[in-house]
Amino acid sequence: MRGESRRRSGLPGGLLAAAVLAFPGATSANVGRAERPGDAAGEPWAAPALPAIEREALLLDLRPLAAGDPARLAASYRFHAAEALPDLRLVFASPGVAAGAVLLDGVPLPSAAVDPSRLPPEWQAPRELPGIDGEPVRFEAETSRLGGLAFTATLAPGPHVLTVEATVRPGEHHGRRSPNRDYLLAYLLAPAKQWGGFGELELTVELPPGWLHAASPALDRLGDRLVGRWPGLPADAIGVVVRPPGEATIATTGAPWAGAGVGALLAWLAGRWWGLRSARRGVRTGKRWWKAVGLAYLASALVMATTAAAAVGGAALLDERHRSAGWGTAYLYEALFSGAAGLAAALAGFFAAFVLAHRAASRAAGAAAVEARREGGS
Repeated sequence: MRGESRRRSGLPGGLLAAAVLAFPGATSANVGRAERPGDAAGEPWAAPALPAIEREALLLDLRPLAAGDPARLAASYRFHAAEALPDLRLVFASPGVAAGAVLLDGVPLPSAAVDPSRLPPEWQAPRELPGIDGEPVRFEAETSRLGGLAFTATLAPGPHVLTVEATVRPGEHHGRRSPNRDYLLAYLLAPAKQWGGFGELELTVELPPGWLHAASPALDRLGDRLVGRWPGLPADAIGVVVRPPGEATIATTGAPWAGAGVGALLAWLAGRWWGLRSARRGVRTGKRWWKAVGLAYLASALVMATTAAAAVGGAALLDERHRSAGWGTAYLYEALFSGAAGLAAALAGFFAAFVLAHRAASRAAGAAAVEARREGGS
């Protein structure tokens, strides 16, 4: 009997563990970080200094983020060399710049790897970027991917066009306010300060449809496109934070509480049914108590099952690909708390309903028996 009672007492704990594994993001949220490092892209460091840039057109294409792919970057620089530069060296420290990705007047430039420890001091990513919710978010450069390529060129006097294409892995911020994570991109402008001059900068950011954004410096939004134009360098860095659409609603955040409430209600009804059934058979509550305990355990299992099912169903309304680990952890805790509250309500409600229904039915049966004896005596 003791072994049996121990096995019975372990039931809710097992159900609780099963519910933890069933809840969305339960395992990934525990190992998720609030911030994940990203690539720091930016302007090249030049030696000797580049001639004055007349115009730079910079494109950040963030549409691939919707499918989980890196962002794409393209930049073109128009300048005029007053004299020949026989040994121009351009250093791109972004890990997304590959060999053959830098072209001078349409011709790929030769490249060589650069030791990360010898990168210029100007190449420092900003520590904070503007947040969509109003508070800044931390940006951290991926140290394991630091490095770069040095491209060499010979400039003849006259106009030139330098073009660069690269991929950028964004950083990630996993907040608790939104079910979707934020993607962080930083583009460094500070290395361009050592050039011979800087004319106009034109920036275009292509967003996935409907995505939210925050940017510094501020950008104008035209549909799903961000644009900015400045005479010269507007800041040491450009920061863009984007987030997929889809916020948590009552259908998601309230799902665990609804599931716990349904389970507690069913437990109350089960207790009431068992109390009426026992009273109609003339069995006292004490003799049915051990069966009531067993049914209460089943009621607790029902609460955990309905809570877990509601939590999973509520989170299924959101896109798993962009789920925030921080929000998943908060959602898990809320689901566990609501499940525990529903479990306590189910146990108390079952026994209360059982006792009240049994007493009410017993009194009604006793009154009916007294009335029957009176009618028989008369």
